[in-house]
Amino acid sequence: MLSANPSPKVLLVTSALPGEGKTMTTVNLGATLASLGGKVVIVDCDMRRPALHRAAGVKNSPGFVQCLTGRVDLFEAVLPVNGVPNLSVIPCGPIPPNPAEVLSSPLAVELLKRLHTEFEYVLVDSPPILSVADSRILATLTDAVVLVTKACETPFEIVRRARSLLYGAGARILGVALNHVNIHG
Repeated sequence: MLSANPSPKVLLVTSALPGEGKTMTTVNLGATLASLGGKVVIVDCDMRRPALHRAAGVKNSPGFVQCLTGRVDLFEAVLPVNGVPNLSVIPCGPIPPNPAEVLSSPLAVELLKRLHTEFEYVLVDSPPILSVADSRILATLTDAVVLVTKACETPFEIVRRARSLLYGAGARILGVALNHVNIHG
């Protein structure tokens, strides 16, 4: 990611299926980038099954949904992650009845741009791409995508389908993060 030209600053992290570890991968990537000295924010855009707040140890409110509906100022929703300097998160907040519609709003683009002016990296945690249209919408709002997949479990054809949907949305795929790898044999 750091060697890509141009280096992406707003990055979408998604997976083909639920349970592949995209939220933990996003948090770990955010912590790694923050340890290099850059200010990083992770935005929970999985508005169907938000989990970032639990992974980061913060409350789920105020959240990005409240920012998108105009109820909360964007920077009121930015919460620091305890013990990880330079890393903040914006939890999802209350689950909206229409996530794809909320994410398609012009305000979503504006809010991500505002975050980019304040943070070196903006990581967007999204739902699985094969489940709902949300990730395809978010792929159009970000600089690049990392596709998380579960080693020895996610069928190759499912990964290819997810990749195809991302390319169809015009996404720049940086690569696939192979998760749950047994390195001990």
